[in-house]
Amino acid sequence: MAERGLPDDRRKRAYWVAEANGDIGQTEARFDVWARHYDADVAGLFGWQPPLEAAAAAERYLPKDARILDAGSGTGLVGEALAARGYRNLVAADLSQAMLDVARSKGVYREFCKVDLTEPLPLEDRIFDGLLSIGTSAWMTGEPYAEFARIVRPDGVIICAIGDERYREGRFEAVIQDLADRGVLEVVEVGPAFRTFPRSDLPDEVRVRIFRVLK
Repeated sequence: MAERGLPDDRRKRAYWVAEANGDIGQTEARFDVWARHYDADVAGLFGWQPPLEAAAAAERYLPKDARILDAGSGTGLVGEALAARGYRNLVAADLSQAMLDVARSKGVYREFCKVDLTEPLPLEDRIFDGLLSIGTSAWMTGEPYAEFARIVRPDGVIICAIGDERYREGRFEAVIQDLADRGVLEVVEVGPAFRTFPRSDLPDEVRVRIFRVLK
């Protein structure tokens, strides 16, 4: 094992974080340890695809001056993908201060917020035009999407990338259906499945899913 439990096998590091099993303290500690290796592992070695697909989806729904929350920003890979497409009004929110420190060094975010996404968010209602939550579904369930909808303005969008099995079993489907039934949001797009890590032998697949906030 590498520093403070980080697996030497880089293919196992994402699973190692997920193995915290919802223990937020453990999740935060593991991300803190992984932070300085994260980009080299998930983007450099494995070619993490969801940030690129999510940024392309954002361009279909959000103007370039949109204020966007990157919920679970990590080291800022999603922010970099958005900035490459001309987005500048970006806010990073993450559980791990070490991850946020790496994100800050990239110069693509205007604001930073250290938050636990599984708790009520210390943010006002309807202050974002869009919200992206990429790479978070392995360690949290669907319950935070009610809070996501609260802080996004009506006609704004929430963009995520979640695999079919996790979408069902992680209560994302149930929470989204409840919000839709109550007229809070609607599903506007479910994209084709694609490999999460195309430069690896890992089989994980996800879909970009887009929800429009109605009220």
